[in-house]
Amino acid sequence: MVDRYVWVYGERFRWWPTPASSIRPESWPEAVPGCAEALRYARDPLDFGRTEIARLELAGTLVNLARNGDFSSSTACLMDGAEQKWHEGRPPAGWTAWQKSDSKGRFVWDRETGAKGKGAAQASHVAEGCFIQAGKAVAGQCYAVRAACKLRGSGSAWLRVRWQTAEGRWTAEGQDRLFCGEPSQNRWQELFGVVEVPEGVGRLVVLLSVSGQDAPEDTVWFDDVELYRLSEHVTAPSP
Repeated sequence: MVDRYVWVYGERFRWWPTPASSIRPESWPEAVPGCAEALRYARDPLDFGRTEIARLELAGTLVNLARNGDFSSSTACLMDGAEQKWHEGRPPAGWTAWQKSDSKGRFVWDRETGAKGKGAAQASHVAEGCFIQAGKAVAGQCYAVRAACKLRGSGSAWLRVRWQTAEGRWTAEGQDRLFCGEPSQNRWQELFGVVEVPEGVGRLVVLLSVSGQDAPEDTVWFDDVELYRLSEHVTAPSP
């Protein structure tokens, strides 16, 4: 951890043109592909994520890996490709839900309310719980995750990313990532974060989390969940 600056030192290649004959003509990004992205990621992961999303969108290669992330469909594919249909009183298609044993809340699909009017995931009277969706991931890959949420009444909401092995066992629990927004009432807010997949991980798990809802009318809505793979690696290899 540093207060302000980190100095990056190297003498074999160059970051900018120089007449020094002792330095090779290649730039560091040419000699070590990905090093510039790794430095950008280390400097400001959120800015790196937003910049990469804009770049991929401009190139026409931006792909949202979240399934039924806009909560507009009564059917969705599971991670294995099988189709799941929504049932009344259940979480939205493509999503499951979990809550603590002493929590008696409801996790449902609200087909009328949404940031863009297409529907939303709704949780009410939840002491602690979450909507859950898992997807395949490979160690070293970098992802941006984003969602919208809106609160009514008491309670808190946040976005969490956890990790599982390829077989579905929880792993790397010390590297969970939590992303919160500004506390607000009856207003859609953005939850946004960037993560790098740890070693030994085979699945990235998105949790739309809620806690502290004391009454049946306390409600949170989640909408427009987005999961983007930004790059294969953000840790540059050594030259």
